[in-house]
Amino acid sequence: MTKASRKFVDLIFTAATKHPNWDPVVPVQVGDYGKVDKETGIFTRYGNLYDQQNIAKWPWLADFPPVTAPVEDKMVVSSLNAKSYGVEFTPTANLAGLVDVGIGGSWKFGQSDRGALLIMCRPRQQYIPREIPFELLLRVDVLRGYSWVESVFTCPGYAMYLSTKGGDTISVSLKASAPIPAAPAVAIGAEIAATWERTNVAGLYRDAWNANGDYVFTPLFHLKKWRRREIWNGILMRDSPPPPLEGLDNLEDEEVPWEDLDSEGEEYEDE
Repeated sequence: MTKASRKFVDLIFTAATKHPNWDPVVPVQVGDYGKVDKETGIFTRYGNLYDQQNIAKWPWLADFPPVTAPVEDKMVVSSLNAKSYGVEFTPTANLAGLVDVGIGGSWKFGQSDRGALLIMCRPRQQYIPREIPFELLLRVDVLRGYSWVESVFTCPGYAMYLSTKGGDTISVSLKASAPIPAAPAVAIGAEIAATWERTNVAGLYRDAWNANGDYVFTPLFHLKKWRRREIWNGILMRDSPPPPLEGLDNLEDEEVPWEDLDSEGEEYEDE
């Protein structure tokens, strides 16, 4: 199919209200601003809020660096037509002095349309702090007219799947081993043998694992934009009520830039 990336982005966005990264090895960082390509669903970066030239122009930005949240065990996003048969994260000790870190599950997709699945192992979220002053952020003119990344989810391992229209049932699991002192978290700087296993793959499948446990993949990110009813070209509209100065509450999610898609990722034609 020619619009696989757009179809995958559409399905995951509908389920999570966040944009998946079709190529997770390509970095997406907190504060990036740009646009989502209408034909591919891929985010094109034009700059970053925290670039040195921006901090030089607005020095207060340096007082509000991205916040890093605690590591989670797993994160799974599946399309609305996917039925899960159980997802597990099960660290267990073995006789070799290692802990086997297992994540896996099975999913069945509907037959009327394609489905999508995104699995992240040990994801970590970074985000713009909610304390950032709205009245100051409004003056950062490089953000005007663009979507920008409020948060990202990075991880050392991921799997992603775009199903066929045949009612696929897929099983995916990651088998990894880590030294007991570092378990269940991954040991920093230590190589960790890990293998993604999958069965019944009929659609488009991709996975990766970083042997050092480094957070080099960005499978998911959250795009925001200024609320148009309150802001136009960075200036409060005269006829609008003053918005509450609560930073990111004055933003709204950036929607996908297309109408409803068919199973091939094409927009339905007007009748």
